[in-house]
Amino acid sequence: MNNAASSQRVGMFLQTLNNGQIMPSRYIVQTQVTLNSDSHGRFGIFFLTQPGQDPDTHVWMVDPSTNTVAMYHYKYATGQSDFSLTPQHIYQGSIGKTVTLDVQVSGNSAIIYVNGNQIGSAADLNQNNGMIGLAADPGADVTFKDLAI
Repeated sequence: MNNAASSQRVGMFLQTLNNGQIMPSRYIVQTQVTLNSDSHGRFGIFFLTQPGQDPDTHVWMVDPSTNTVAMYHYKYATGQSDFSLTPQHIYQGSIGKTVTLDVQVSGNSAIIYVNGNQIGSAADLNQNNGMIGLAADPGADVTFKDLAI
């Protein structure tokens, strides 16, 4: 996903599973992300995304330039974030060229992982189910692969 020319976060969403069912209330999403040569933007996973006229979503983003991760809740009607998880360090060094991201959702709680290491968590989120997606901020030039639910 190359978002070098856009000034806004972009994403792709999975609205239903292969069998047409909506996302369950308990699941794990995992994907591998390769940072391409000129990538300098944040990237991550959308989860508990509610479609409709007033959609909202949770997203956690990795910032490879600062080795931090932050989780946000966005209300699209206002474009504002009303929840954030304080950024936390991922590693002392670089996250590397390829990184594995996971989010474990259980009802209205989530745990986030980078390369198998738990990085943060949040409870009492607004939703109990919803779509998932992949996210890229301006400047991100990344390749997502091996998405598994």
